[in-house]
Amino acid sequence: MIDGPGGRKGQELLAAVMLLLLANTQNLFARTDPSTGRCRTIWVGEICSNNQIALDLISAEPRFTLTRAVPCCLQYYLTPDAKKFARMYLPRSYDSLYEGTDIMVFHDFSPEVLPSGYLEWFRQAVEEGIGLCLIEFANRAATYSGMNFWPEVNLYQVFAGDMVPNQIEAYQGRQFYRIVQEGRLLELPGLEARNMNWGAHGDLSARAGSTLWAVWRERGTPALLSRPYGQGMVIQPDHGWDTIPEDTKRQWEYFPDYIFNHLTFVGGLSFPDDLELVHRARAAFIRYNEEKVMALLFLGFIEKFGANPSPFEQRIGQMTSDHREAEELYIDLRVDESLEIMQDLLNRFVVMDGDMMRARDRALFWIFVTQYLVVAATSMGCGFALWTLMVKRRLYREARATKARRSTHRAW
Repeated sequence: MIDGPGGRKGQELLAAVMLLLLANTQNLFARTDPSTGRCRTIWVGEICSNNQIALDLISAEPRFTLTRAVPCCLQYYLTPDAKKFARMYLPRSYDSLYEGTDIMVFHDFSPEVLPSGYLEWFRQAVEEGIGLCLIEFANRAATYSGMNFWPEVNLYQVFAGDMVPNQIEAYQGRQFYRIVQEGRLLELPGLEARNMNWGAHGDLSARAGSTLWAVWRERGTPALLSRPYGQGMVIQPDHGWDTIPEDTKRQWEYFPDYIFNHLTFVGGLSFPDDLELVHRARAAFIRYNEEKVMALLFLGFIEKFGANPSPFEQRIGQMTSDHREAEELYIDLRVDESLEIMQDLLNRFVVMDGDMMRARDRALFWIFVTQYLVVAATSMGCGFALWTLMVKRRLYREARATKARRSTHRAW
């Protein structure tokens, strides 16, 4: 017997169709660069050693490209300098902002550093479809953070949660997530077991229409909120990416996916069907960037000692071309083919590293030979001079005993 439209099987089929339509709709309205298929991302606010890893990750993932980084956090810059950097690096017009940006990442800065008109530009941009990550926008007792100014500006209406005017230390129950909303955003192995915060922040209060994804395990207050605003999507965690402990950032292998999921969500991109495959591909892209940087630095080092860099530059150029092909395959969701190319590139880096070490040894060998010859010649010259002056007796007069003379002193 086949269930009717209102039966259990019909309801399951309807739910599956709705999920499929939701996924396709999210991908349909994703904003990307028409020429590359990537989400153009700008970063505004805090840039420091504690969150630099997030900027590096964004630069490594093929679906995203970091087009602007605007350092204007008052914790690290004086107000005149922060305002100057904002004027220098932010887009000069709303059309430039809207047409050249798909995702905005705001990280812990005061609205008072922005030039006139930008707050309305940002609000309008989100309303018209640009995604927004509000990272570490929660109250702080320290007035230099400038969080106390946000409730007074028009951009505050796009926030997913209201900032409660208090400040709670991390050890007071604000360290571990408890996931309360199912979804691909936080479907990451081991997330609830990881310490996600060491900083002191105020609580967030969910607004109408917001989705509560996670709460702090012990405190029970919102840890991660999202909310649509117009055609755009906003996500707001109750902590910073810089206040995630280093153990979590360096030892939890899914930390890059945690960052990428935020951008994927607000950018309207589709989440990967095979997380493990995409995770391996992302890890390969990240390692490729690290290997390339180290190779270029080492190449510059050995070139100073006379090694020929041309063969290695040609190999790096070919590897860069293959890397672009892997990125295009990744963007086209042919992740397995992309991963195969990336693994081959990483293996080629291992071989090239060995060749560069041998080139270094050859260059340093002649330096060591030259130094040995110089030292040996100098030692021989000094030895010959010493022998000539101190040993060759015909060049100096031997010491002889002198005769004693009678004293002229007269006794009284």
